Amino acid sequence: MSSQRNSRGGTSGRSQQDHRRRAGGRGRRGPRFTGARLGLGVLCILAALGLVYRSVLAGVFKEGAGIGMLGLIPAVLFFFGGVMAIQMRHRAAPVAFLTPFLFCLLADITCLIHASKMNEWKLWAVAAAVLAVLFLVFLCLHRQRGLAVPVVLLVVTVVLTAAVCLLVKGSAAQGNGTQTQSSDGTATDGTQTGTDGTDSTGADGTAADGTAAGSETGTDGTSTDASQSTDASGTLNLVTDSFTLKYVRHEMGEDVNGSPCVYVYYDFTNNSDQAVSIPSVSYTKLTQNGSECGKASVAEMNDEMNNYKTEVQPGATVTACEVYSVSDTSDALLEAVEFVPTNAKSASMTLTLE
Repeated sequence: MSSQRNSRGGTSGRSQQDHRRRAGGRGRRGPRFTGARLGLGVLCILAALGLVYRSVLAGVFKEGAGIGMLGLIPAVLFFFGGVMAIQMRHRAAPVAFLTPFLFCLLADITCLIHASKMNEWKLWAVAAAVLAVLFLVFLCLHRQRGLAVPVVLLVVTVVLTAAVCLLVKGSAAQGNGTQTQSSDGTATDGTQTGTDGTDSTGADGTAADGTAAGSETGTDGTSTDASQSTDASGTLNLVTDSFTLKYVRHEMGEDVNGSPCVYVYYDFTNNSDQAVSIPSVSYTKLTQNGSECGKASVAEMNDEMNNYKTEVQPGATVTACEVYSVSDTSDALLEAVEFVPTNAKSASMTLTLE
């Protein structure tokens, strides 16, 4: 009897061990998937470190070459996605694929939201999308049957990415060419051209002939805010409810690699009732030969460059400077845009580089 019980107990114990082994085996997919997901996790962490470097370079050291402190948001998402991918690399359950996928998807959307400000955001958005799709591919390979969930997630990824792209594109287009309403109610171009070929809108927001530059009338008779303003000499002068940004001068120089760059100086006045920094309410960009110029790294920082990140008190005016890399001495287009989600005002002017 005792031997029979021991035999049954041994058989039962072996059966339980076999059951646990089979159950554990279902949670693993083999070295190929483990190594691949380990590699993807490392790539996510490397992307996070790259974003941190680019953000700290501009936000802390104020080199003017990074994408700004906003880059820390997708950096955190990349980091957590990489950590989750590495930690769960031995598991083949759907959550082991979906968790890093969702982090990469959120990083992709975050980068796309800021893609209109700088081309570098677009590169990070592409990197995040590629990593997210790769995690979906591994999920499909793991399931083998019942591909409905991965396919639906892939479609959702594409739709969300396209929607954010359209939103960013529409917001950027909204800040371009507008119309202004003259005193007799007729609509004209947002900035009128004088006899010398320069814009005739004054620094106070009124044109030389008394036309108001603060609003526009559309075809349906409704009025909206005008988005562009220049003064009588054609100088960039962006006037908003919260700040005024006016071009002062520019000068050529060289970056740390000896390549040409241009220093752009402008006056920034805080019209709001609280202290703000320039990049929190506006951004400027320089376009040359059809391509947007990146920020340049220079050997020494001047006071105006330091003012770019300094908080400006209500009613105060500071002179700030941004440095852009240029390819040659051909003319470049300088644009200043209000940093708001909708109805952003903007202004532009052409710089002659020598």
